[in-house]
Amino acid sequence: MAARQGKGGFAAILLDGLPPASPRELAARYQTLFATAGAALASTTAKPAAKRKDKDKDKAAVTLADPTLEAARALLFEPGGLLAVDGELLRQYLPADALAQLDALTRARDTRKAAVPPKQPIAMCVGDGEIKDLPVHVRGSHLTLADTPTPRGGLSALASHLACPPMPKDRSGRAELAAWLFDARQVLVQRVLVNRLWQRAFGQGLVRSPSNFGVRGDVPVQRELLDWL
Repeated sequence: MAARQGKGGFAAILLDGLPPASPRELAARYQTLFATAGAALASTTAKPAAKRKDKDKDKAAVTLADPTLEAARALLFEPGGLLAVDGELLRQYLPADALAQLDALTRARDTRKAAVPPKQPIAMCVGDGEIKDLPVHVRGSHLTLADTPTPRGGLSALASHLACPPMPKDRSGRAELAAWLFDARQVLVQRVLVNRLWQRAFGQGLVRSPSNFGVRGDVPVQRELLDWL
């Protein structure tokens, strides 16, 4: 206690003026000190959350400005304070009915905690907004838009292998586009994917221009192998 009271501190409050005439009077002075610290703590924690530095701080984490009251608060409310009692030590002083009730409540708490499902992983996903056609982003820039909207649909370069399904009016069409792209009959998409895997494994793709896969890119160095894969 002496290490936390500072100059004066508890001694100034408890022993200032006439010394206590009896243990009862000393206890009364302690009661006054702790009541004052408790009132200061209640006043601090009762402030609106917006006015406190940290909305999530509880009573044990609040620090009082007055060093003497802060020392009293620490003795009262911190885990290692004056009133801290070991749970197992406390059990031997409980009457049998209170001990039975405590055990029942502890079991009920543990059962409910065990029944809580584990926290599920969270992932970002895309949701449909307003369903409408949008102009093309010229060269991929959202600041440079085409003059007119382009109807939603598939890529014409892939439509020769598998016709794109019509886009639904009440949904964005993302699911339909994904199903069309990865349809087993969509052989061009499969070739692009295989070429990327080959590039990752061997340093170069069977088509040396993996980001320009088509009539304007390089021809495959092993067309038969690419088709087979």
